[in-house]
Amino acid sequence: MKQRVQTGKMQSEDDWPGVFIRGDDALGFAAIIRQLLAVEAFRDLLLHSPAIRDCRHHLHELAALLESCRAKRSQRAPGRS
Repeated sequence: MKQRVQTGKMQSEDDWPGVFIRGDDALGFAAIIRQLLAVEAFRDLLLHSPAIRDCRHHLHELAALLESCRAKRSQRAPGRS
């Protein structure tokens, strides 16, 4: 049986290190980001602080990227629901 790659740092040969995030972890991280963006005090901070104004846009992009790993039923691994 093939071992599943876990969330964490990865590096291939002499390439730069990167991060692999399993789909189930990615969806959880995306949900946390979306919840944080929905908190009024956090939204106000992002909207009114010039130093971090772009953070809101980047957080939305990151959440969308993480959510893009959501598999349709036909794409799910055998034995997974």
